[in-house]
Amino acid sequence: MNRSKGLFSGSINREFALPLLLAGVLGGACAFLMIPERSEQIAVQKLEERAQLLANTLGVAAEIISVPGNLQRVVASAGADPGVLEILVAAGSPNRIVASSQFRFLDKPLSAIPAEEYAEDLLKAMRTRK
Repeated sequence: MNRSKGLFSGSINREFALPLLLAGVLGGACAFLMIPERSEQIAVQKLEERAQLLANTLGVAAEIISVPGNLQRVVASAGADPGVLEILVAAGSPNRIVASSQFRFLDKPLSAIPAEEYAEDLLKAMRTRK
């Protein structure tokens, strides 16, 4: 009898190699499917870190710049970055917008900002910065 000896012809190969091969393929497929989700998580984390760094930098600038026009120039310059949507700097009591990257809220009370558009970001900023 001439029996062909293929890759999975022996009983040991069938019992061990085929399940290991299938497990490897399934594990690889799972890892491949998880890459986009993990990449998105990393991108969001990096974006949040970048935003925090910019907020800290502008916070220091706001503390040391005494001329409001100079602060406005710094904020407008930082806001020109393509990744920045909008920067608002509030000060005083009651809080007023003293610098803005897009000028639409400049010199308006903080209460003039549409809550539905900025509520989550403002609340987060107020919790992290005093």
